[in-house]
Amino acid sequence: MTTWHLLTACLVLALAPLWCNAATYFVSPRGDDGQDGSEARPFRTIQKGADQLRPGDMLVVAPGVYCESVKIGKLEGTADKPIVIRAAVPRASFLFGSVTLGGWQKVPGTRCTYRASLARPTRLVYERDTNREYIERADPYGVDESAASFMTDEEAGAIYVHTSDDAAPEKHLIDACIHEMGFDLYSGGPADWHISLRKHIRIEGFVLAGYAKAGIHFMRADSCEVRDCVAHHCGAGIFMHSSIRSAIRDCEAAWCYDRNDNEGGGIAFRGTGFDNVIERCVVHDVVKSGIRHYGGGFLGGVIRDCLTYRIGRMAIQTKGKLDEKREWADRFSPPGSNLPLLVER
Repeated sequence: MTTWHLLTACLVLALAPLWCNAATYFVSPRGDDGQDGSEARPFRTIQKGADQLRPGDMLVVAPGVYCESVKIGKLEGTADKPIVIRAAVPRASFLFGSVTLGGWQKVPGTRCTYRASLARPTRLVYERDTNREYIERADPYGVDESAASFMTDEEAGAIYVHTSDDAAPEKHLIDACIHEMGFDLYSGGPADWHISLRKHIRIEGFVLAGYAKAGIHFMRADSCEVRDCVAHHCGAGIFMHSSIRSAIRDCEAAWCYDRNDNEGGGIAFRGTGFDNVIERCVVHDVVKSGIRHYGGGFLGGVIRDCLTYRIGRMAIQTKGKLDEKREWADRFSPPGSNLPLLVER
């Protein structure tokens, strides 16, 4: 090999990473996780596709129903190479975290208590046809005394319910939420809350329902965005926690409520965060809180062009202490801005 050929070969190897295009993976209800994730041979689960993602990659999810919880740990794109997870057709890819119960049997000696099999535990049960959430009781006797209530017996693999109108469960569509989060970007990493774990990730175009804790929940995001998503009948809708420079835009949340979680609600940034935006969002039919920035920090926080209605407690709320002395904003890298909190239109 001549010196010229050797130099050329070395140059090709050095520049190869710059020439490589980012990957696009595909998911379809008719796919298979044993395939390569190409458009012709898509994966079956969103989780399988998410596990492949690297900076600049995109995951495209075909219309259909996906019964899973998608867990994403530490994952970092860049400003030039964001990581995108999107529905191929906006709001036509559905993630469900619940199962519809059936095979009911009346419990002997009770007025209105019925039993069904449930292999996995649940903390959230609701009637899809009435949007009524059930309250959890400690025993079948408490269930029998309380309309719209339930209890589970994990050892027996059973659930007991009392419907909202005392009618037989067959008269309703009753769902038990067996998954906690739809897109779960919540846990993992070191304990320092100001060290961002997810960077430049965008999720767009999904409908999520029946998740016990949240439809979408980011923890410690930097420059991430949730766009054009809908969460309904979840413990909480779309949340970001201890995040910076991130946004929730053009999203909707409804019937999101957990009787056991005082901090649930529709759409929110919680924890200490900076330069986060909630924009053009709609929240309705939520028992507790609608749209919020709460926890602390708030410098650069924005709530703009949003609508809430039929909210039980607080329609739009900001709660917590401003970081006027920048005790927290400067801990991020790069640090948060010094802009004021803004709520408008």
